[in-house]
Amino acid sequence: RVGGAAPRADPAGERERAEREKREREEEKARQERMLRGAKAVEGAAAKGVVGADSRQQAQQQADQVFRDLKKQASDEQRQREVAERRERERDELSRLRDQRRKEFLAKQREAEQERRRQAAAGR
Repeated sequence: RVGGAAPRADPAGERERAEREKREREEEKARQERMLRGAKAVEGAAAKGVVGADSRQQAQQQADQVFRDLKKQASDEQRQREVAERRERERDELSRLRDQRRKEFLAKQREAEQERRRQAAAGR
């Protein structure tokens, strides 16, 4: 290839990936906002003593526990997302390698066919 970058192999795939990443960012932002709202609601309830706690300290402990649970859930979701992204990257890479090998194989096949034709033409 002379000059320039290789042509984009899969613009539709790139577009899908960009859309999926945008959607994931929006979902993550919404999830964080829900988590923050939940923590604030629990904090407010704890301050008022509405959580069904006997004391302000117990209410604060409950609020802390809820917040820890929310954080753990968020980190679990993040880990699952990272695993899914890694698997997808691996799948994309394998697909790219498979396509590359297929192209190389077909090129060799074409060369062999052309060589056979040259031999046949020379043999006449």
